[in-house]
Amino acid sequence: MPLVGTPMESIPPPPLAEMAAFMDRARAALPASPLILGCAGPAGEVKVELERSAIDMGLDAIAFPAEATVAYARRKGIQPRFHESCCGLPWLFGGQS
Repeated sequence: MPLVGTPMESIPPPPLAEMAAFMDRARAALPASPLILGCAGPAGEVKVELERSAIDMGLDAIAFPAEATVAYARRKGIQPRFHESCCGLPWLFGGQS
């Protein structure tokens, strides 16, 4: 995440296709494990596109999804559930979002 004042500040995120391919490989390698797209990601339209890819790849949760992502999930027949907990603590909600 390119936070101001950190060494990552001027580093661009990987290409969207590369991030989506990583999620796809992770889901294939870990079919029974909860996979969560955390909050430390790119902002803007890339965020929405990445979140849509996460839904398409079958990830289990998305931290702080964009409103467009929630609408996309609903159009795909997914009923989002919201939890007020850190995405690093999936056991708090049974590993499912």
